[in-house]
Order: sequence, then C-alpha cells, then structure tokens
Amino acid sequence: MAVSTIQSEQANALLEAVRRAARQEQFLEVVPAEEARRRFAAHIDLSPLPAQSVALRAALSRVLAADVIAPVDAPPFDRSNVDGFAVRAADTLGASNGAPRRLRLNPEVIACGVEPGIEVFRARRPRLRPAA
Repeated sequence: MAVSTIQSEQANALLEAVRRAARQEQFLEVVPAEEARRRFAAHIDLSPLPAQSVALRAALSRVLAADVIAPVDAPPFDRSNVDGFAVRAADTLGASNGAPRRLRLNPEVIACGVEPGIEVFRARRPRLRPAA
C-alpha cells in the first residue's frame, strides 16, 4: 500500500507540473487589435535600407531603389497585346448584358502602330488587329 501511495503522489505531482507548464500564461494575455498592432510596430524597423548594386540574375524579388526610365519608347508606338474594338463611350451608355447596344463595324481594320484612316463615328467601331 505504501508503494501505491508513493506512486499516486508522484503521478499527482507530475500531473500538476504538466498542468503548470501547459498554462503558459505569458501567451494568454488578450489585448485589443490596435494595442497588438502598436506592440508589433514597436519592434520592427521600417527605415529604408541602403541601395545595393547587384547583377541582374540576383535581382529577383528585390525592389528598385530608384526609378528606371527608358531613353526611348519600345516599340515606338502605342500598342496592346490583345485585339478588340475602339468605341466611343457615349455609344455604350446604358449597355449591359441584359440590354446590349448594337454597333456597326467600320470597314477599316487597324494594325498595330498604324494611325486610323477613318474617324470613329457615332455607333460605329473599327476592328483592331492584335500586336505582332
């Protein structure tokens, strides 16, 4: 019986030690979101880092320290990578899936980099060829 009592007391002491360790009271303090943000912000440094020069192959996932401005436009004309139609905003007023607006096509197909030869008149639209 004495052995059983000692084992029981040891088991109870171990169980109590586990319970104390599991409480982790330092993690149970609940604070308002704004206070949590303030505490977090107090421990981070958001000051800009100094600029570094790195090889292009090492630049992935980095941020530019200054704007890069091309000396020339490439290509030397406005372009889009998709084809479509040019329309006047006024001609699409009130259009929706349930109430589509019908427009007629101009006879001209405009290629990328080519200035249109026909004005987009009311309720007409030119076809736009995709960029090459």
